[in-house]
Amino acid sequence: MLQDIFQRERDGQIQIHTRQSVLMRLLIHDAYHCAEIGQTLGMHGLSEVDIWTGRAQILPART
Repeated sequence: MLQDIFQRERDGQIQIHTRQSVLMRLLIHDAYHCAEIGQTLGMHGLSEVDIWTGRAQILPART
């Protein structure tokens, strides 16, 4: 489904996008803002935002 294509008209031109290209743009955009927030927090001596906290299953380490 990532290769499904859709069209959009903008400024009199037809743009062709895939679902994958839209998702990648969204992820890059969000990562950029996360970095901005992290930099601002760091400038004030605060720790960065951990976007993975609470989202991953924690398993015991194998020994």
